[in-house]
Amino acid sequence: MTVQETSFLKRAVVTAALSNDLSASFIQDTLKKENIENVEDDRFLQVASSSKSRFGASGKSQNQVHLLNFHSSGSYAAYTRADGSLTVWFLGSKGDFHTNETRKKLVPNAAGSDRVVTAISWNPNEPAQFATCSNNNEICFWDADDDVSRIKKLLVGHAKVKVNRVLFSTGGKWILCVARTEFLYILDSLKDYKQVCSYKLPKELDSGDGITSICWSNSNDYFFTGWRSGKIVLFQIDALGQVSLRLNTNGHRNSVTSLKFDPLGRYLISGSSDGTFTIWDASNMVCKRSFNDIGASVVSIDVDHLGKIIAVCSGDDKLRFYDMNTGHLIELVNVNGLKSDIVFKFFPNKSWYIVSTGNDVLTVHQSKAPDELNYWQVARDSEYNAMHSRPERPNHATEFKSSSSRGAARARPGAPHTQGAIGKNKPRESLARPSRFNRDEYRDSEREAGRSRPFRSGRFTR
Repeated sequence: MTVQETSFLKRAVVTAALSNDLSASFIQDTLKKENIENVEDDRFLQVASSSKSRFGASGKSQNQVHLLNFHSSGSYAAYTRADGSLTVWFLGSKGDFHTNETRKKLVPNAAGSDRVVTAISWNPNEPAQFATCSNNNEICFWDADDDVSRIKKLLVGHAKVKVNRVLFSTGGKWILCVARTEFLYILDSLKDYKQVCSYKLPKELDSGDGITSICWSNSNDYFFTGWRSGKIVLFQIDALGQVSLRLNTNGHRNSVTSLKFDPLGRYLISGSSDGTFTIWDASNMVCKRSFNDIGASVVSIDVDHLGKIIAVCSGDDKLRFYDMNTGHLIELVNVNGLKSDIVFKFFPNKSWYIVSTGNDVLTVHQSKAPDELNYWQVARDSEYNAMHSRPERPNHATEFKSSSSRGAARARPGAPHTQGAIGKNKPRESLARPSRFNRDEYRDSEREAGRSRPFRSGRFTR
């Protein structure tokens, strides 16, 4: 039985099998043509106008999307392109690119001439503030309210420091700045972004190596770093912002290109240029599952807000969706027409996603429900309404006598019509409308399926 043939109406209890089918059905729904919309920014308008011109080919010069990030509330999104521009979107209360509330602002040369923004990170405590860096010693802070403006510029370290990654902690207190030198820098957002720590990396880490990816745990206390050598290193930060090394492990054979922490706090997911990605148990950093079938460098990884679906982008322009709990490959998608790596992000509060496509245009993939959990209720309601919208057959006779030797039952005038697909001689009223689901029940089943354990700091030793 395929996913499309699976009846969600008859399945009223959350099980692992139902959860898997919901994920597969939801992703397949987002890939339908009617559920895909272009992000109508300046690049889209340029491509659309040039396609209508006889000289359209000259208008399709490359302008790749370098990176994209959402605010944790889903109200804002920002991305940068190869021409140095920064585009900021206000998505309104519905968190959608296509509503009357939506507005955008283009900031050309956001990092100055001949530079591009190398990292964007939103402040989770401020709905319209974000930080950027551009491979120099400047950290810029922006306000996206009404008009996008730079409100502060902070110099980190000395003039030769080149910060290429900046990331707010999950709670928003700390800002981690990663430079190409042997130092990590910590800023305190609650003290007007004061630099509180300059941590010199140990020699065993810094000798000819370098940090290629970073992510915070679901607290303000730990952050992970991926290295060019394939190492994954865990650091702890105390209440004063001081950093200490907690764990150093060989995670991959080659550069760690992506790190992502599970929203439910169960797992760390890492991807590498060696063509593998791994799911680690967050409580002890033991490998739970490793995937070696990518066949190309893993470019980026993201996880939906329910912690159920993993999206893996590879260097051969393929996008794969996996089930977090089972490791099952849900869907494989070829992204055609790209001249650069795929840029992909799930929305922060629903399982819709945005992805770069041909001609460097961004597309939003959505569904009739915000996520796979709500998709269950929508699918059940749809099945229920379809069954009850069938026209009733007329009851012409008040009595019918059969000449068959087996006899026949008399038909009572006004008796309820029955449907054989539901069950012989079962009245229509026996089909009760499905009740609403319980989100806590769904999350509990996901945690049980993943054998969730809390993130315990005592498990990490140097």
